[in-house]
Amino acid sequence: MARRKRGGPKPIALKLCRNILIRDLAMENSPNYNISLLGCDFVDIMGVTIRNGYCDGIDPDCCRHVRIANCFIESWDDAIVPKASPSLGYLRPTEHVTVTNCVLTTACNALKLGTESSGGFKDILFNNCSVYSDTSLWPGRRATSGVSLEMVDGGAIERVAVSNITMRGVRAPIFVRLGNRGRAQPKPVPQHLRDVSISDIVATDAVLASSVSGVPDFPVTGLTLKNIRVTTRGGGRAELASRPVPERESEYPDAGRFGDLPAYGLYCRHVDGLVLDGINLAFDEPESRPALVLDDITNADVRMILAKPPEGDQPAVRFHNVRDCFLQGCRALAGTRTWASVTGAQTARLHEAGNDFGLAAKHLELGADAPPNALKAKD
Repeated sequence: MARRKRGGPKPIALKLCRNILIRDLAMENSPNYNISLLGCDFVDIMGVTIRNGYCDGIDPDCCRHVRIANCFIESWDDAIVPKASPSLGYLRPTEHVTVTNCVLTTACNALKLGTESSGGFKDILFNNCSVYSDTSLWPGRRATSGVSLEMVDGGAIERVAVSNITMRGVRAPIFVRLGNRGRAQPKPVPQHLRDVSISDIVATDAVLASSVSGVPDFPVTGLTLKNIRVTTRGGGRAELASRPVPERESEYPDAGRFGDLPAYGLYCRHVDGLVLDGINLAFDEPESRPALVLDDITNADVRMILAKPPEGDQPAVRFHNVRDCFLQGCRALAGTRTWASVTGAQTARLHEAGNDFGLAAKHLELGADAPPNALKAKD
């Protein structure tokens, strides 16, 4: 693609309109946003094909009652991106949005909330979509993420469901971020990101770990990850497992912002009310990091974790400063040296029952910095 910057007209740009029907259109080679909607209500977008778009595919900004279905989008920038910017001159949430049955290829993010998020997002549904990277279109450039939920400008994300998504070749399959950039705020203050369900995701050939992260004293709350199967490229070195991860709460959110994380599959930090159920993590090339790392987590249910064990002395799973957690129905795979390490002075009330760690040389290892009564295990 020859373009290096955005320019020219938007093929479709509507502001403060109602009762919109866009269907059975094909757009090619747009140098600007393909379909841009600001402050619009009752929108149906169906059967749209976007090819070789340089900028975002479809952007409902401060819109309500939007349905996007049966579309094919090929864009260098983000594919489908609800926003909630201050562009109207006042804050208005984007709410009651459904995206379904779409095929998306991008060099950035396929399905994304934000980054413009001042007005907030409520009642959003992404389901039944196929996401892939096409390096023949953008050599050396993979999709940044398959699904990104980003709340960084003081609004709120509430009631979001993501389900039945396949991904191939994206850098990070899932990126959930509550930050504190604070655009359009006199003083940056996070609000909340809560009541989110992400389920039935299959991703292969990922490069970076998926992540869920709030900031200190402002956790992501009420988040469920269920039936997630991810295979990463692997190749992580052992020293990355102990790498401190900076907060970077005021920076632009991006799935690659933290670089290589201490986990090869999933990293969760600053979360209250986390459910992990049916998480299957694996890698292709030799890997020396844990599959799953939980850091500063409260009220967690961890069920049916199946993790390909790393090489060396690293555990398959690490719990650090995890409080009020119930671990159930997990199984160690052959070659596991330690299934889980439990560390951190704030770790408390970690219960486990009904697990099968028979193939692990060690089951649950309590670190020297963890309270001796932090772990309560049953055979």
